[in-house]
Amino acid sequence: MPASTQPARRTLSPSEAVYIRLRTFIVYSVCVDGDIDLSAMRRAFVALREAHPLLGCTLKQNGEEAYFESDDIGQPTVLVSEREPDPLALPGLELDQARALSGLEIVRRGHRARVDLHVHHSMADAAHGLTLLEELWARYTDCVTNGDTALDVVEVQPLPASYEELLAARGVRKGERTGLEWLAPPSPATPSPAAPKPEPIRHELSMTRGRMRLTNETTAALEQAARANGTTLDALASAAILAAAASFHPAAATRSDASPTPLPFILAMNVRPHLTPPAKPADGTTMMGLSTHLALFGPRTSLLDVARGIDQRRNAELSEGLIQQAVLHESFTKTPEKVTPPTEVVAVFSTNWGMIPDVRVPDGLVATDFVGMLFPPARTHAGVPMFLLTTFQGQLSMQAMFTAARPGLPTTQQILDAVKSQIDGLLRNNEVAR
Repeated sequence: MPASTQPARRTLSPSEAVYIRLRTFIVYSVCVDGDIDLSAMRRAFVALREAHPLLGCTLKQNGEEAYFESDDIGQPTVLVSEREPDPLALPGLELDQARALSGLEIVRRGHRARVDLHVHHSMADAAHGLTLLEELWARYTDCVTNGDTALDVVEVQPLPASYEELLAARGVRKGERTGLEWLAPPSPATPSPAAPKPEPIRHELSMTRGRMRLTNETTAALEQAARANGTTLDALASAAILAAAASFHPAAATRSDASPTPLPFILAMNVRPHLTPPAKPADGTTMMGLSTHLALFGPRTSLLDVARGIDQRRNAELSEGLIQQAVLHESFTKTPEKVTPPTEVVAVFSTNWGMIPDVRVPDGLVATDFVGMLFPPARTHAGVPMFLLTTFQGQLSMQAMFTAARPGLPTTQQILDAVKSQIDGLLRNNEVAR
């Protein structure tokens, strides 16, 4: 797609259009101590939209075609909410993707505030969205420090390309498989006669959310343990999550080394650094790939072995180019119309946004926390806990959502408590000072 500053209309690629069906926005929330200048923040958001034209577009559909369309008369959506700026509270701003692809909410009480930047997932994933967040706060700080004239001149940026366009420009072609086939094995050519199915017992599905934020000391100790044992912080944290989830599996009480509990792991990752040449965050809209791993848990399973297995599998798939080209397969961008809820934890889905940048703030303001979320809350497949990992100001944070398919399954907080127990046990056993 040629660089342009005014997208009168731009058709969405399959990797972008999937988020229209899901109606997904990503919300980037920064919590601060101090007084927010509402006028300056609004000016900063207006300047951000002017610099990145897709932020001012709407989503339209014409039959099977979906496209971004310029909205020349639409005003920036900015909501000020007078309530407690709880980091985990759901936003009060709900955007209609047919009317706006971005918005800003400022939640404040007293001298504390939470500033939420909403960006539709079709036009920016986390890697891209975090650069927009950083730019928003830089523009705000310039406006507060130097006055409104600091935002008088806005340089309009080229439109980001789709994932598919960046692959084509690098000569990447669709391979024979996605790497995800083993998660949904094909049905046999001649199916066995179906046994009569009992009438299912119906329960109200209940989605719970939770968060665990490690201290700087525990985060540093976990990173040291990973480095000392030939793995990564991401993989070690993922191993702790998997072990916690496996502990709630019905077979956990009877598992043995000869009959371990299998648990599939699905990791969503930013593909930009793994292209040749690498892509910058703002080069593409949404560029997520999936790595998968089958973890086996027996009585003597080591978290470090699980972590190394996750790293090895991911590195092998990246070296093969499997993760990078999977998006070119139609099956990769399809969303199932209907999912039958399982009756146990059947897999774990996770993504790690990595180090969150320290946003630039003016004197008198202190950034204290960061939270990211999908909004409206993702309708997760029952039985598949979803985790979002971030590291802000040296503290690893794990946010989780879980939809229990039947009574008796763990809540999100119970899973997070089990993750913390796994981390504490690992650090004790490795004699790493916290």
